[in-house]
Amino acid sequence: MAEAQRLLVLGAGRHQAPLIRQAEQRGICTVALDPYPDSPGKRVASIAADGDALDAQRALEVAREHRVDGVTTVGTDQPVLVMAQVAAALGLPCHLDEAGALAATNKAAMGPALRDAGVPMPHSVTLDPMSDPASLPMPDLPCVVKAADSQGQRGMSIVRSEHDLHDAIARARPVSRTSTVMVEHFHEGPELTITAWISDGRAVIAAPLDRITVNPPPSIGICLQHVYPSVHGDDDAPFRAIAESVARAFGVRRGPLYIQAIVSNDGYRVIEAASRVGGGHEAQLFPRLMTFDLLDRTIDLALGRPEGPVRIEPIIASGLVNFIVLSPGRVVGLSDFAPLIAEGLVDEGAWYIRPGHEQGPIVDSMDRVGYFIVTSPDRRATLDRARQAYAALEA
Repeated sequence: MAEAQRLLVLGAGRHQAPLIRQAEQRGICTVALDPYPDSPGKRVASIAADGDALDAQRALEVAREHRVDGVTTVGTDQPVLVMAQVAAALGLPCHLDEAGALAATNKAAMGPALRDAGVPMPHSVTLDPMSDPASLPMPDLPCVVKAADSQGQRGMSIVRSEHDLHDAIARARPVSRTSTVMVEHFHEGPELTITAWISDGRAVIAAPLDRITVNPPPSIGICLQHVYPSVHGDDDAPFRAIAESVARAFGVRRGPLYIQAIVSNDGYRVIEAASRVGGGHEAQLFPRLMTFDLLDRTIDLALGRPEGPVRIEPIIASGLVNFIVLSPGRVVGLSDFAPLIAEGLVDEGAWYIRPGHEQGPIVDSMDRVGYFIVTSPDRRATLDRARQAYAALEA
């Protein structure tokens, strides 16, 4: 029998574990690189390797040691650049070159690349490590301040007064690995997430989801729900056009896109974009909604396998991912999701924490403590079930 192909997965946390499990079930030997010994993906991978998924040199060492046939990641931004670097060094398949991966992971490079491709973006100013915030002309308020190379709303805040601008910059700088900060015009309006798969340069799936957020000041944009179908999604054409423009900006002919946008008074505005499967459990939601598996497609992409025909059929009409947040305090116990699943209120769910967890104030997406998925024949029923499930949970 032929030896199983080997796939290096950068990260082995809760967002990478489902991909690792799915690859293993398909007979692919996975090598999970993660710094934490108890990462869930390491428990299901054939080979567990210690190391930071953001360390390109360590990732290259592991890839060479285990003679991998491909490298990938899902649910996280920054390892995407390492993925492209390892693939380039070893001649492995990759849907991004290094320039495209940089544009897809660093907002200072992302803005110009997307604008050049005609993607509608908010006006922004970049402050590199040598920039003196005092020299920054006062932007129109409100504005958003964020780290150029981070994710999960870490260090991001909305600024509504001149007095708060320098504090916001000081909060964002330490979160950036390059000490680079973006000051961006704030567009008021509902938020969307556009999940797309690009095939031969065309968006063959581009599903907008309503992105319902919680915004404890000064934080902003912490996702509480991804809801399908979107109230803005009757006509997919604008979202497919946006996705195809983003793909051109990143140089993607085949592969995943994850796009956050605002529905503003002057049209859609793309806030940021990535070329990987999202970190909001979309990979678990979408196969419940339609005959399209983001993880299988990602695995085949990373191993250079041919892409089969894309046939998308609906399975159920509506669904959502609901994250769970807590008030500050010490967690002494957690509800079991099994009764909610047995009742048919939720399809699946899990806690990210354990009893004894000390919950502080919610400042970014890392402070969410769990999730569950609901599907039903219509949007109203989906939202009703989610409210019932959330009310029934105890922590």
